[in-house]
Amino acid sequence: SARAKRYLKSQESKVNENPKNALFLKGNKTSEVCAGLLKDLNGMRKPCNKMLSRRNPIYPFDDETSIEFLCQKNDCSLFVMASHTKKW
Repeated sequence: SARAKRYLKSQESKVNENPKNALFLKGNKTSEVCAGLLKDLNGMRKPCNKMLSRRNPIYPFDDETSIEFLCQKNDCSLFVMASHTKKW
């Protein structure tokens, strides 16, 4: 179908690639220092990122499927996660 052809065309490699988008996440517990760092990094990469404001109960070293889902949903190939926990 035409829709599938358009999708495949958008996914194939290009001569000039689009800039990589970054996803900024707050973990389950985030300190003020970590939140400030996320805001600073967000300001540096302003046009090419997405900042999620809610705290997310995500543990990337235990289960990566939730991060993969969020990155795919927001069309981001990079992610930055700030968390302040002792149990990693």
